[in-house]
Amino acid sequence: MPLEEIYFFPQIKVGNLMKIIVQAGGLGTRMKSLTASKPKALIAVQNKPILFHLFDAFPEADFIVVGDYKYDVLDRYISTFAKQKNSILIKAKGKGNAAGLREAVSYVPYGEPFIIIWSDLILPDGLIIPKSFEGCLIGTVNFKCSWGFIDGRMQKVHDSEHGIAGFYVFADRLLCDTLPVEGSFTNWLAEQTFPMAELPLSGCKDVGTLQAFRQLDNSKYRCRPYNSIKVQGEVVIKTGLTEEARNFVLREVDWYKTLGKFGFEAMPELVQESPMTLSRIQGQNLFLCMLNSDGKKATFKRVVEALTRLHSYEERPADSWDVYKEYFGKTLMRLQQVADAIPFGHDAAIVINGKTCINPLVQIETFRRAVLDTLMSTHYTLFHGDCQLTNTLVDEEGQVYFIDPRGYFGKSKIFGDPRYDWAKVYYAIAGNFDQFNVKNFVFQQRESGIEYAIGSSGWEFLSDELFNLIPRGEGCRKEIELIHAIIWMSMASHVWEDYDSMCVAFMNGIALFNKWLEDWYAA
Repeated sequence: MPLEEIYFFPQIKVGNLMKIIVQAGGLGTRMKSLTASKPKALIAVQNKPILFHLFDAFPEADFIVVGDYKYDVLDRYISTFAKQKNSILIKAKGKGNAAGLREAVSYVPYGEPFIIIWSDLILPDGLIIPKSFEGCLIGTVNFKCSWGFIDGRMQKVHDSEHGIAGFYVFADRLLCDTLPVEGSFTNWLAEQTFPMAELPLSGCKDVGTLQAFRQLDNSKYRCRPYNSIKVQGEVVIKTGLTEEARNFVLREVDWYKTLGKFGFEAMPELVQESPMTLSRIQGQNLFLCMLNSDGKKATFKRVVEALTRLHSYEERPADSWDVYKEYFGKTLMRLQQVADAIPFGHDAAIVINGKTCINPLVQIETFRRAVLDTLMSTHYTLFHGDCQLTNTLVDEEGQVYFIDPRGYFGKSKIFGDPRYDWAKVYYAIAGNFDQFNVKNFVFQQRESGIEYAIGSSGWEFLSDELFNLIPRGEGCRKEIELIHAIIWMSMASHVWEDYDSMCVAFMNGIALFNKWLEDWYAA
């Protein structure tokens, strides 16, 4: 087929196939708890909502999104995080998968081809669509569907070779003039007499069931999408896949080089700078390591000792402006980035787990005074910046090793506030961040407020011991607990791709801040 006779996705040319209708309605009951607080179109697969996979696949297209269940959530989310995407969100009226489509089609000019697609599909790379066709192209897949495309027509039979998954390309809006306002779109289409042809979607993924989602999104073991990790024999090679990620890797290299000069042993050896190549540690991260209470106590003591040693090599005066910006300015900015998408995000007070909490995003001066009065007096040391359980390895002999250093604090590279390191340790053991990171939490939005709970990693019993072990001058409980709350509030913008994670981080940060106010600042 000549190149001029096909469309290549994702690079769609202006004026051609520019209108894409996404059917994002439906309760998503097959996804169970994943759709308790959001529509299935916002379920994150590989750190990106399903709907945003479609947005990214067609960067020049105009989208008409049909919603109904949790419509307000979908509206807030798209408005906040898809501001650069040309999209219209309409609310379906009626029942069935045809609901809302007739109105959506009204936005498509006559004489132009357009697509109707179900929101639980992730399309394959390199999809090709014939430029010249009549009637409707029916997307087919090689996994079991309740409809099949057989002998040139749609048939209500289970089919695993030519299954119809929910992708339709129409040559002209005119074909949809008889589309019902509700009911079954598939039944309507099967009754039409205009020409239909099969369009194989090899590699297409259906995320319509909980089982399918779990096969696609194993978050416990998956590397973040902006990095590539390769294990080759006795070494590990890490490269950044984006410009930002590559800059982070460069900072990591500097961190390993600097600590290597001091003979710091609680880290892998830097074998090569470009690409960053590290010696492979034969062990597991602490989140996955099966340790009993005594084992955790012993390992935790080694973690504290290693971090104390890291901080002891060199120190310098703190940059007070950086401290203020890092703890107050940046946190406020990150809260503002997500607040429009968060339930009750702009309310002065939010009921969280049954308690009325002030919102620091609204009651800014309270937050500012807390930072100014509590966190401004400090110094900088060499530091790690992200001492969570998954970034700490333990080998068969019980020795600990730090990986994935943050490597900066504000404008300062390698050096930072040592209290931030201890707060990250507290964040891991008392805050159960690593359980949150694999989405082991529950979240429920109610009319009156928010309820949530994060699963336990089994390290909380060491929380008090941490404050007994922190060296003099590197932070007290009052300081560490405030920084802990700040870390959670800032986390909300980092996990924006997953609606539930974003909301839980936001609310947990606010709840912790309010508890801190009660414990330390009420007077």
